[in-house]
Amino acid sequence: MKGKIILLYRTDTLKQSFEADATRRSNDALKKMEAATLPPGNDGPARRRGNRGGATIATQFKDMATAEGAIALLSMSPRGHDGTLFVPFDC
Repeated sequence: MKGKIILLYRTDTLKQSFEADATRRSNDALKKMEAATLPPGNDGPARRRGNRGGATIATQFKDMATAEGAIALLSMSPRGHDGTLFVPFDC
């Protein structure tokens, strides 16, 4: 896998949408978001990862591809549509 880009295909149905994936925020809304604080013990990425209790097949495959030198691992996601590309923050 060294130097390769790996594409993972999903077999579920893609539902086409004509709505934008993002929305424009007003300056006031952005300032409110900027001023927000998280409650103690809520550290973002660690909370989102949660306690999974073990590696999933997808995680094991990702680890194997990384160990063997793959350049990228691209997969379809039911969260995205119409060409949306999600990039993980922990890569």
